[in-house]
This record gives sequence, structure tokens and C-alpha cells, in this order.
Amino acid sequence: MKDVERCFDILQARWAIIRGVARMLDEEVLRSIMMTCIILHNMIVEDEYDYDAPEVFEPDLMNTALTRIYERPMGPNGLPMEPEPLVREG
Repeated sequence: MKDVERCFDILQARWAIIRGVARMLDEEVLRSIMMTCIILHNMIVEDEYDYDAPEVFEPDLMNTALTRIYERPMGPNGLPMEPEPLVREG
């Protein structure tokens, strides 16, 4: 719920129609306005994104479980280690 509230705050900061006037509108009109604002917001964010900037990832020391899923351990030869297949004994 916190994420939804944060998104709504971002939209309210960008477009005044969402702040107060929208309360007097029909539900279907309000739905169309919200969808339009969301699409415009996404288009603006995509347009402002710098695709040429190098991606820099910082290690997340508080959440090592998630980072380990995506990081592949390196072997002594400098190449990624291949996991051993799991074999069920029985």
C-alpha cells in the first residue's frame, strides 16, 4: 500500500488535475485521467533516462540473499563456476 501511495504522490506533484478537482468528476472520467497521467509519466521518465550512462551497481549489504541469486561465483581460472547438478539419492 505504501508503494501505491508513493506513486500517487508523484502523480499529484506533476499534475494539478489529480490534486483536488478530480474529486468532482465521474468515476469513468477519473479512471481515464489517471491512466493518461500514468502513461505520460512513464513516457517522460523513459525520455529522461540516459541510456549511454554506465550502469553502476552497489552491493546491498543488508540483503545478501537476493544479491547471491544473481551473482555467479568465479572459479580459480577466472570463469564463472557451473553449478553441480542436484541428484536425488534413493
